[in-house]
Parts: sequence; C-alpha cells; structure tokens
Amino acid sequence: TKPTLNGKLDEPCWNTDGVRLAAADGHPATARFAHDDRFLYVAVTAVHPPGQQAAKATARSRDADLRGHDRVELRIDLDRDRGSFYRLKVDHRGCVAEDCTGDATWNPNWFVAVDPTPAGWTAEVAIPLAELTGSPTAGQTWGVDVRRVVPGVG
Repeated sequence: TKPTLNGKLDEPCWNTDGVRLAAADGHPATARFAHDDRFLYVAVTAVHPPGQQAAKATARSRDADLRGHDRVELRIDLDRDRGSFYRLKVDHRGCVAEDCTGDATWNPNWFVAVDPTPAGWTAEVAIPLAELTGSPTAGQTWGVDVRRVVPGVG
C-alpha cells in the first residue's frame, strides 16, 4: 500500500528488515524501499546517541547546505554507468538538497517527511518516477547507493 508521508514508518509497506547501512559508532541506520506505478518510496531509520535530537525545520528551502547536519544521501544510477546519477539528500530536520551528477539546477518535485525522536530520526521520501526517467521498463535494473553522513563522526 502507498505510504502516508508523516515520517512515522507505520504503514505495512515498511514492515521489512530493510538494508542496514554501514554505521559509524553509535549511529546505525536502515533503509527500506517500495514503489508503485508512480513513485519510488524510501524510508530511513537513523539512530543516534542520546542528546542529539534536532527539531524539525520550520521552513525548508531548496538545495539547503546540509554539510553540518546528520543526513542521508540517496544516489540513483538509472543506467548503472557509475558516472551519472541523481542525488537526493535529506537531513534530520527535514531539509533537502538534490542534484543530477553535480548539477544543482535539477529541481525535482519530491516529497519528504521526518520524525525526530530522542533516539534518532526517521524519514519517508516519495520520488515521482517521472522526475527520474518517466516510466521504468520491466526488467530494468538501477544502481542505488544510500549513505548516512554524520558530521564529525563519518
């Protein structure tokens, strides 16, 4: 079923083990994926040590500078050439940035919700397939890389 983007990860489509991301000490993370005929959905659960909770951003601008913030970066390589890719970033406050192989003028309409908690944060992302490629074909294989970046930690 299509998730409701609220950052809570309480929909049936997220009831999977997911993919564990390589973690810096005290900062494990897991990514989960789902799709329908219109969207690629990504859910992230990111844990952090106590005392590092951040409030949600009250306003979000496009292409925010996320370098000083706990974030997840999603790279999608449609043709698996390892040279061109879409990169979408979301941080623990819900701020976002994106580019297409370094070109920050690529400004897709995508949707993000985060839920910061004392133990970490979760994010739900919906990326319209039309923003990436139009309609994927049956049997098409994409390369996907998900990274968590924790400033000062790794």
